[in-house]
Amino acid sequence: MNLSLAWDKEFLEPVLFIGLTLFGLLGYWLTITSEYLKQRFIKKFGEEESKVKWIMFWRYAGFFYFALVPSVVIFTVLPYSPAYYGLSFINIPESLLWSLGLGLVILLMQNKSARKPDNTVQYPQIRINEWTRGLIIKNSFGWIIYLLAYEFIYRGILLFGLIGPFGVWPAIMVNTIIYSLAHIPKGNREAVAAIPFGIILCILTIKTGTIWISVLVHIVLALSNDYFALAASSTMKVKRK
Repeated sequence: MNLSLAWDKEFLEPVLFIGLTLFGLLGYWLTITSEYLKQRFIKKFGEEESKVKWIMFWRYAGFFYFALVPSVVIFTVLPYSPAYYGLSFINIPESLLWSLGLGLVILLMQNKSARKPDNTVQYPQIRINEWTRGLIIKNSFGWIIYLLAYEFIYRGILLFGLIGPFGVWPAIMVNTIIYSLAHIPKGNREAVAAIPFGIILCILTIKTGTIWISVLVHIVLALSNDYFALAASSTMKVKRK
């Protein structure tokens, strides 16, 4: 077998899309697992306040690594418009119907699974005993910002970007493998569940030509998981006034 390491300009797009995804995942993981940064937050804000600010920092770091940096690179290097990566407003009625249907299914499933002890020890990620209305708004906003960026890198850049050079099903497979592996730190259950969930989101993203179903469904999943777990917690409560 005579293999050549010579660079071909056709390699640029798939290498760039996969590289940006891996850069985002690695950069984000190294940032949120940094004990040095965490201790800086605790030192500056105190033990209790840092519990909120540290997790919010996670969400904004996700936006930086999954959306801001990749956007600067791809829109500088490549000639495609945002619509190429699923950032358009076509097929909105279809996207809303799918989002509504899947969202209802997720809520029904989460009502039981999110309340289980193995889930409530992880969620909500903000481990503070007294939740106010302001904290709920802040937590929800953080999730929305993070998941917009998250779906942009996965279903936007990685999926749509690889369909051209690889084809639909190889692009879905690469997407699903990376997506599942990224969930391993959250436990076996989430890593396995990410496989069918990721495939479904990829198919619907391709079907509608946009990332909005993935964004909306993922937001419903994250928020319902947090707030069902919060409702079931024996230590964390919502302050009514």
